[in-house]
Amino acid sequence: MSLICFVLLIISGSSTAAIIHISGFVHPTEAPDIKDNQFILVDFWATWCGPCIQAMDHLGRLRQAGGENLVVIGLSNEPYDVVKRFFNKREPQTYIAVDSDNRTFSGFNITSLPSAALIAPNGEIIWQGKPTHLGELELQKLMSVKYKAMPVSEKISVKQTEQPTLKEDLWTHKEVNRNNIRLSYDGLLTDFGFSISISDTITTISGKTSDIISALMNVPKARLHLNAEARYGTATFNTTMTNNNRPLLLSLFLEAQDLRYSPVDHQADVSELVVEDSTLLWSNEVYQYSDNGTPVYIIDEGNLQADNYSLPALVDLLTDMIHINFYYPGLCTKTYDWNLDISNVQNLEKQLISEYGIRLKIVNVRLTDFVFSR
Repeated sequence: MSLICFVLLIISGSSTAAIIHISGFVHPTEAPDIKDNQFILVDFWATWCGPCIQAMDHLGRLRQAGGENLVVIGLSNEPYDVVKRFFNKREPQTYIAVDSDNRTFSGFNITSLPSAALIAPNGEIIWQGKPTHLGELELQKLMSVKYKAMPVSEKISVKQTEQPTLKEDLWTHKEVNRNNIRLSYDGLLTDFGFSISISDTITTISGKTSDIISALMNVPKARLHLNAEARYGTATFNTTMTNNNRPLLLSLFLEAQDLRYSPVDHQADVSELVVEDSTLLWSNEVYQYSDNGTPVYIIDEGNLQADNYSLPALVDLLTDMIHINFYYPGLCTKTYDWNLDISNVQNLEKQLISEYGIRLKIVNVRLTDFVFSR
């Protein structure tokens, strides 16, 4: 995927809207009746983007706050069947459509997700940014301005055509049940970006097989060795993932993948994180990429921004990003926000001590790798 889960800065003022090209409605399946005088909030999202999924409840609240004068359209540039299957077990809170030709994503210059744009009745973009940055009161204030309405046909182009299926793309769909816990897995040949979404009742993890296993085992991908071809897919569990049920969720996923593993212990030199001044650690409120405390990270040209990451979780993330073994011996569960230069270890080491009060120390420890096979 060329898009990354990221945050767009709010653009002040307004600009002429690019036309919204829609190649198919998923919900409802027929094009809805949109009035000339309605405001249109377009939510650019993807099924693999965790922050996008987490923003859906907020978008539902915005739809209610806007009332009859607001239409909210969730727009994905993924295949129609991928989006349709995503909502098999999830109730849409807005209209859902696809931009199969990527015309709207290109026209609105969408380079990162999640993103949203509010279009006035006269066709102007009057707000653009991360959807969760648009509050209900601000939305109502923006909608209180009177605009001369232009025909909706000049703002939205709908060409509802028969959508291609994923027969060539979808290689498997499996359901596994045990102890009232159900795994629904859709495996695709198409590359998926990694994302994880955890709610009170559902856990969804998308990405490579190694991404999903890493999230379930809570170990870096660098310590996973899969003697199998790369596969991509989405695993949905009908429960919240916790430290207590991780082994069961992992077992269900491995059964669906017909995988087994063996642990291999070895000694290795690692960079241990030693906290010398905890007062320098950032609050977990610096970034607000997640509405429910789920860890979310962004990488842009060697810069890592991480929201809601504990020290053990950060160690795993750095190990995968820099391909050097990092280590934290504690059991700290408190989460922090991070903005780190990971272009090279020297820059990272200097920044950790000066900005976060963390010193790197080389130690020799016993590590456990995991070798998987089918």
